[in-house]
Amino acid sequence: MRRTPLLASVSLAIVIFACGSDHDDGPGDADGGDAGAGDAAGNDARPPYTSVGVRCARDGDSGVPRVFDAGPRGDGDAGSGDAGSDAGDAGSDGGSSDAGAGHPPLPQIATLGGSGLASPTVIPITFANDDDADRIEDFVASFGCTSWWRAVTRDYGVGDAVSGPPMRRSESFPETVDDSVLQKWLRQNIESGSLPPPNPGTVYALFIGAGTTVQLQGLSGCTDFGGYHDSVGLAGGQRAAYAVIPRCDRFGPLGGFDVVTGAASHEFAEAATDPYPRTTPAFAQPDDDHIVWAAITGGEVADMCAIAATAFFQPGDYPFVVQRSWSNSAAFLGKDPCVPAAPGPYFNAAPVLRDEIPLTGPDDVPTLTRGVKIAVGGKATIDVALFSDDVPPPWTVTPQDLSNALGSTGRLTFALDRSTGSAGDVLHLTIFREARNKETGVEPFVLVSSFGPTRNFFFGLVGDP
Repeated sequence: MRRTPLLASVSLAIVIFACGSDHDDGPGDADGGDAGAGDAAGNDARPPYTSVGVRCARDGDSGVPRVFDAGPRGDGDAGSGDAGSDAGDAGSDGGSSDAGAGHPPLPQIATLGGSGLASPTVIPITFANDDDADRIEDFVASFGCTSWWRAVTRDYGVGDAVSGPPMRRSESFPETVDDSVLQKWLRQNIESGSLPPPNPGTVYALFIGAGTTVQLQGLSGCTDFGGYHDSVGLAGGQRAAYAVIPRCDRFGPLGGFDVVTGAASHEFAEAATDPYPRTTPAFAQPDDDHIVWAAITGGEVADMCAIAATAFFQPGDYPFVVQRSWSNSAAFLGKDPCVPAAPGPYFNAAPVLRDEIPLTGPDDVPTLTRGVKIAVGGKATIDVALFSDDVPPPWTVTPQDLSNALGSTGRLTFALDRSTGSAGDVLHLTIFREARNKETGVEPFVLVSSFGPTRNFFFGLVGDP
């Protein structure tokens, strides 16, 4: 069945980085400046930067990982079951634990027809008087062969990433610059030869300096988003993938240079797994049964984990802060899908959704997704299966209405037969539907599993009978 990004344009404020853009190339004039590469600006007040990363080099014999395939999906009630032939290559700790076996599956990020970048090359582009240029280039040159990068990309057919030649530009942008202007600047400089031409794995990374606010579809960088990625059309029909990283003093839980690497790690993972979202989207959103997750998170591999409190971390073997991303293989095995996994057991509560609900996307193509059918003024009771990859203490499950994510007030109320349980338990959730969203006809909800400071999420959907 053809999948459509029907809910991907809606997201909660807790999503702090942007998925692929979906607007048309627009006209605009970049602020003038030197078309050639400029020299790095000196800064006598700052001592010379000492590299802390290890420059990645592509080994011609290293190969590219296979795309993980979980095989045919079950009826929505089954647990992990038997994986497709790639399950043994998942890089997890083996088979799924018996704790909470038999739960509904976690989402699989599905391709919409495109492919990831097998061999990414990221070209860092900085602009006039950027005091962080050395650190940026160090990060770009070193992230692509780390254990973090391999964990977040191997399920999607993406191999090690290397840096292209750093481009230090002498020009700068005005106080506010729109993405349409950045696209035009990028297109002009690629076609003029001022920037290296793209190969099938190229990602141009534009690190916009402090003092410039980036705008995207009416949203502002550092206020509404921490970064984004897209592709730009070139002469002859070729497209070039790019990412834009505004310079933010603080964004979400991050501050200082951690904002730069946190945002860049998010966008690089998504640019590699969904490089051309405008024309040939690849791993852009969850499978049809879990399409509601795209409405809440954004749907791409890093979006799916940006809501986690443990999303950003500094690996023990790497000196920069990066973001965890969704792993199809870990999700299939019932493990923490945001890899590398955070310390401690992973636990969650999955609603058993037996109904098929039709959703219609922007192109009016219907998609069937899993949910629960409830008439307005009615109610339904569903099972909630608790599961874990270990045996943690009992945790608390809290249902919440997410109708506000679709631009409306709350329409659902809930009653649980009990609010705590352990792996293997089945709770019973009664959902009351008080009204109907006239635009979408559906109401999303979330089950929040909490123990101490740890919170995990599982999303569901209510639709018409």
